[in-house]
Amino acid sequence: SSGINAEYGQMDLENTERQLETELKKGQAKRAFAKVERLQSKQRELRSHLDGFLTDFMSQIFSGLFVHRYRDCRAEIRSICIQELGHWMKHLPSHFLKDQYLKYVGWTLHDRHAEVRLKSVLALQGLYMIED
Repeated sequence: SSGINAEYGQMDLENTERQLETELKKGQAKRAFAKVERLQSKQRELRSHLDGFLTDFMSQIFSGLFVHRYRDCRAEIRSICIQELGHWMKHLPSHFLKDQYLKYVGWTLHDRHAEVRLKSVLALQGLYMIED
């Protein structure tokens, strides 16, 4: 049900952005400034709601799945976990580029399997390649 709410929220955001874009394309004389302000406010509200939803969702995935699987007995599972954490850190740095997540990459740098250690190094390398 929360996935459906996010989908509807995304659709509502897209509709609002289209309406705002259409209104902004109008000439100054025809533009309804109150409508533009209302649409901009709605856009900010929807983005904030979706950002909060996605942050909560990713936190639940992390605590419910990752925390248990990064220590899996199979090296392939551990490798996938660290590789995905690297992707999350690269694409969502405001949420995942923190000590509470980086420590898992650090711990797996000492894994007994080279494949897992390699994924840890590649995850860190991906972070150093981000341009500011």
